[in-house]
Amino acid sequence: MTFDDAQAGFGEPDFQSGTSGQGWDDPLDDLDGVVLAALAAMHTRQDPVPPNLAEDAKFAIAVKLMHAEVAEIRRQAQDVAAVRSTDFNRVETLTFTSDTVTVMITVTSRDAESVRVDGWVDGPPILVEVRDRSGSHVVEAGDDGRFSVPRVARGLAQLVFRERDGSARPVVTPHFEL
Repeated sequence: MTFDDAQAGFGEPDFQSGTSGQGWDDPLDDLDGVVLAALAAMHTRQDPVPPNLAEDAKFAIAVKLMHAEVAEIRRQAQDVAAVRSTDFNRVETLTFTSDTVTVMITVTSRDAESVRVDGWVDGPPILVEVRDRSGSHVVEAGDDGRFSVPRVARGLAQLVFRERDGSARPVVTPHFEL
């Protein structure tokens, strides 16, 4: 049945009862399915769901629950390549800033499935948690603020920074792609 068939199937309205001949509590039939599918298609075309809505909502809820400070991201991509070479390594440098912490990480490709993350964080002694699709990796930044996670799964990742003594709110980055 098409939408035109569905429109033709409504018939003339019954102005005495205020309906088109079907009761509001009747079971759904094929005509109802066609009308609902047409409405869904129209809404999908006219007002689609934003592509990152679910991820953004989960992140906002997680931050709210943690009472965490959110770090802002600044991204700089650099292609490291020899002149006239087809071989190159892509290196990404990301900087996250918040009121209490500034972090710079360098992401270096290892293989098709993973990357290496090297970073530096300012501020007090800190624990660094890298969350990826394979789980969570926690490392301790050295006294100079340097840290390294040798193998992180490609895909979405997130960083969480906590003071070693747990005295301050954690700082959480938005999700980013490795």
